[in-house]
Order: sequence, then C-alpha cells, then structure tokens
Amino acid sequence: MSMDSSKYARDSSKLNATIAELWKEILQLEVLPAEADSFFALGGDSMSMVMLKIRIKEELGIDIPDDAVLSAQTMHEFSKMVDAESKVHRELGDSSTDSIAEI
Repeated sequence: MSMDSSKYARDSSKLNATIAELWKEILQLEVLPAEADSFFALGGDSMSMVMLKIRIKEELGIDIPDDAVLSAQTMHEFSKMVDAESKVHRELGDSSTDSIAEI
C-alpha cells in the first residue's frame, strides 16, 4: 500500500467513525447495528436530518445535499457519499465560495 492509499484509508476510517458517532448522537442510539440501516430506518426524520447536516458541516466542514441522506441505504453508503462530497469541496477549494460571495 502506498503512502497516499494508506493516508486515504486512515482518513476514510476517521470519517466513518465521525459519521457513526454523529448518527448515534442524533438518533440517540447507544450502538449502531453492524450493518447500520438507513438513517430513517433507524428512527431519523426530517428534523434529525437537518441536525445531521448541520453537525457534519460543523465537524467536517462539508455541506451535504439532502439526497445524500435520503438515498443512502446504509451508514457506510452515506459515509461514501460524504467522502465524495468532501473531495469535491477540496478540488473546488475556497476560491469557488469567494467567487460566489463577489457576485
């Protein structure tokens, strides 16, 4: 495994752990099932979805679209979507938000 891929594995594990903790906190669960169901199957609703999006923004600095929460069938699938969204944010960098602010 190269240095880049091992760093990605660590980052991915950290992201999964953070998201798992947020799901437990927001859904008021002590433990997530090994193959955690969708956010809504575990008791989430529209208000808790908003809370999740806010907490992900606070913890990870990532704005996630509603459909990421709505369409993910498992916590792991949701994590992959958040990871993909974080890559988009990194690739765009801060300059995209600066351009929007100027408009």
